[in-house]
Amino acid sequence: HRLTTEAGVIDLNHIVNYPVKAVTVHRTTLKNDMIQLFQDPDTLGSLLMFTVIGFDGSAEKGEGVGVARDVLTSFWQVFVDSLAVVFVATCLFEEESLTNHDLLQSFRMYISDDERETFDKCCNGELSPDDEEVLELLSSYKCHCIPNAENIRLIFSELAHQELIQKPKYVVHCWAPHIQTLKSFPPFQSIEVLKEMYDEKRPSSRKVIKLLKCVPANDAENQCLDHLKRKDQCDTCISAKHGNIDEVSYEAHIKVKDEARAEKAKDTENAGLKKSVWTIDVRAVFLLPKIKASALYYKTKLQVHNLSFYNLKTKE
Repeated sequence: HRLTTEAGVIDLNHIVNYPVKAVTVHRTTLKNDMIQLFQDPDTLGSLLMFTVIGFDGSAEKGEGVGVARDVLTSFWQVFVDSLAVVFVATCLFEEESLTNHDLLQSFRMYISDDERETFDKCCNGELSPDDEEVLELLSSYKCHCIPNAENIRLIFSELAHQELIQKPKYVVHCWAPHIQTLKSFPPFQSIEVLKEMYDEKRPSSRKVIKLLKCVPANDAENQCLDHLKRKDQCDTCISAKHGNIDEVSYEAHIKVKDEARAEKAKDTENAGLKKSVWTIDVRAVFLLPKIKASALYYKTKLQVHNLSFYNLKTKE
């Protein structure tokens, strides 16, 4: 028996004679498990029988082709999300379409948390380019240039090009012809919309709350769930949730909130030695009159509560 695919003709009788290889993968680490599995050359010459360990730590039911298809589908869903934006952009639009800013942003997300902290401090002027931490970061990528204030960004840009463009060049060459069809979909028609798509996939408290699925069994559980969902929600958002505000007003409110968050993120990003960004913890508290008056006299004002200062840049 033969099967014709885009890759050519496959002899099914030959596949049947492949040795069976039992494989265990975990839902929580599926991407890494699969990458490690296929680094073994013998994997491509074996029939894989998957056992999947679920999020609760127990083995999921099922076996055979259906489980294998589910594992492969899940892998490609998480794997593509983890690709650097400039790598995908190079596959779709070629290297010339990238800017130094694109390279630096992707490189920042590519490096480890500790390296990212050093990278940010150096770019913001909090660390000198010849600081030991910066030199250690450069040497970890086999860069032995002598950095200074004038060339440090250029050096980082060259490192980004080395790690994200040059090293996977062969993969880009193999992928590019096959993923050009993605351009027919709006998120892949330009680098700008591609970056927007990746930004939308970044988790936030609002997105996580929307994923919560719970059926409270009593009033106490229902009250607890409402309190959890109220996090980062103002009176307008809560009113919209209960249908007390029209959709146009709510969308305008969300737009203003998003603009405010963007400004806050911009301030945090621009913070450095010469510009500090601080926040003060304030909460809305009830001011109750001492006299036994009607509830109409109750007022809610913004009061400084548990005065504390927080540096958005240093997280102190």
